[in-house]
Amino acid sequence: MRDRREELLVRLLDVLQSNEAAPLLTAFRNRADLTSMERPCAILLDGVEQSTGSLTRKSGRGPDRRVDIIEMRPQIFLFLRNRPESQASERGPELNSYRIGIINAVVNDQELIELVGSNGGIFYRGCDTDMQTGEAVQGTMLFHFALQYILDPNDLEGE
Repeated sequence: MRDRREELLVRLLDVLQSNEAAPLLTAFRNRADLTSMERPCAILLDGVEQSTGSLTRKSGRGPDRRVDIIEMRPQIFLFLRNRPESQASERGPELNSYRIGIINAVVNDQELIELVGSNGGIFYRGCDTDMQTGEAVQGTMLFHFALQYILDPNDLEGE
């Protein structure tokens, strides 16, 4: 059985672990037990997905069928290494440096592009940081990516 969602999440973790995304960054999937020794790191959470609509897929044989365009929104958190409050001014530039590498690596990864297919896409929709009033200002960032792909129910049948 082939699960496009799982394939995308596995590849996304590989991209985050690559030196292209963020050198010296460790990445984990669905992990919540962080220690300061593991930072800087990225945590990939599977997130949510929903249908954005359906298409009619023309079939060379048999009747045409409906397929869904699925948008998955995994959560990618970036955690900087802990440092004294006197070095807080370094957090913003460091977050932005990682941000550039992660965005470029995700949206330009050929394997991810192939997995979403010609009717899909990879979109960067922004980020949230804790570098704002009322937050801990420790150096964290949440990336908002959306990956759209075609879900054909026939692909989910067992082999």
